[in-house]
Amino acid sequence: MADEERIMAGLDPLQLSGEQFLAVYAVLLLAAAGIAWVLPHWLRPDGRTVVLHQPFELACLSGGATRYAETLVVTLMQAGHLALRDESHFEPLRPTAGLSRAEVTVLGLPPGTDWAMLMASLWGAIHWVELRLIARGLWVDRADWWRIRGWACLPYVLVLIFGAVRWEIALLHRQPVPYLGWLLLAALVGGIMRCATIDRRTRGGSRVLARARRDARNLRRGRQMEEAQMAVALFGTEVLAGTPYEALHRLRMGRG
Repeated sequence: MADEERIMAGLDPLQLSGEQFLAVYAVLLLAAAGIAWVLPHWLRPDGRTVVLHQPFELACLSGGATRYAETLVVTLMQAGHLALRDESHFEPLRPTAGLSRAEVTVLGLPPGTDWAMLMASLWGAIHWVELRLIARGLWVDRADWWRIRGWACLPYVLVLIFGAVRWEIALLHRQPVPYLGWLLLAALVGGIMRCATIDRRTRGGSRVLARARRDARNLRRGRQMEEAQMAVALFGTEVLAGTPYEALHRLRMGRG
């Protein structure tokens, strides 16, 4: 009976020595990272593959609400309707020049508007673009998005719970496990980052975006300012580096 108990204790990962447990836990953490990476690809709906030509729809598909706002701002700046007053504040130059509701909204903001205020003014317009992308099968709705994120974070949660139990046992028996705290922190940070980086594209939406970027790859390499709107929509403000609109890129790099 004593031999059987020793064997069972040896099979119990919570009874392993500190060094042994750390090795097992590191393997489990790597496995959790791999599973969390793969799961969202399995869980995404197929959606549909359609052709998008509208820059603002492509902007949302590429980078969500933030990319939409960046695309709108560079459009207004290029048209001479909006300017950066300093490193972080905008000033409408022609308050009545907007063509769309979103443009009119931005140009109606007071001088000295910062990025946060500008973003807050655009949520209504962004919501309508979001609904169009969902209806076309290019984006998942928010409920499915949270479900995918929850499943993707679950491996990290299980690893965290397992490590926390071992931590408590070590404290009770005054047998600390060196470096376990750092691995627990890595699991926590990894879970948060994975949850935050899962986009809302369906498989069809990813194909549409990949094709649009492939067809417009010259916009990323060149400095064709007549196509700045589409370039920012697909690739972000990095394409503005070295152009007359570089100040907008610097503002966004600093997260304005």
